[in-house]
Amino acid sequence: MTNTANATPHVLVVEDDVLIQMLLDAVFEDAGFRVTTASSGPEAMTKIEKAQVSFDALVTDIRLGPTVSGWDVAWKAREFSPTIPVIYITGDSELAWQENGVPESYLYPKPFKTDELVAKTWDLLQH
Repeated sequence: MTNTANATPHVLVVEDDVLIQMLLDAVFEDAGFRVTTASSGPEAMTKIEKAQVSFDALVTDIRLGPTVSGWDVAWKAREFSPTIPVIYITGDSELAWQENGVPESYLYPKPFKTDELVAKTWDLLQH
């Protein structure tokens, strides 16, 4: 994990709804993050596997299409960075979180408050 006291934290945002993705990109950039986005599970997996710089946090939707879910993306991110903070955002997968989510992850149901999401991300990076 990057030392966030001396560097701009880098968050990977994975969201297939373009409007939500644009909102999250703007909100995190305004809060001082460097943001990389992915519109699908396979795209996120590729970005994680090929990242020249590791991500400091992952914010992912769960339902990303038929092949790769947000659950899969989070597990892949944890392979490369076992302590990366993971925050799931979802409209309908809350009940599956305990069974499918990575340990010590967080879930925000849609609709969520962007300021709370950003504050939680900052908080996780400080620990």
